[in-house]
Amino acid sequence: MLFSFFGKSTVTRELVFLLSGRLISPEFALEELREHRDEILKKAKIGEKEFEEILSVLREHIIFVKEGFYAEFIPLALKITPDKDDADFVALALKVKAPLWSNDKRLKEIEEIEVLNTKELLELLGIIQ
Repeated sequence: MLFSFFGKSTVTRELVFLLSGRLISPEFALEELREHRDEILKKAKIGEKEFEEILSVLREHIIFVKEGFYAEFIPLALKITPDKDDADFVALALKVKAPLWSNDKRLKEIEEIEVLNTKELLELLGIIQ
């Protein structure tokens, strides 16, 4: 979901602002964004400076936590996650007992956590019906 935050006026960005301070993410997601910087710059049609500014805004609205906070849940997350790259997000959702916001349909197969796509989150918040 964080990748789509970089698009010009996206639903994701509006939801992050609306839920400011109530969203939590593994800190490594910031590293992942930096690793994919060139791809993001190209797809979002933004420059380096705007990338850094948007990343700074993202940090202001999302609580980023270190792996140690949810590490005890990583073994379970690795067992139940279809894509091991999502294990940290699943482990964090297990730790805080909260839904995971993702448009990845494969994550819906995980029975141990609730996974909400953007449309479902909008419905839950009463923004759409």
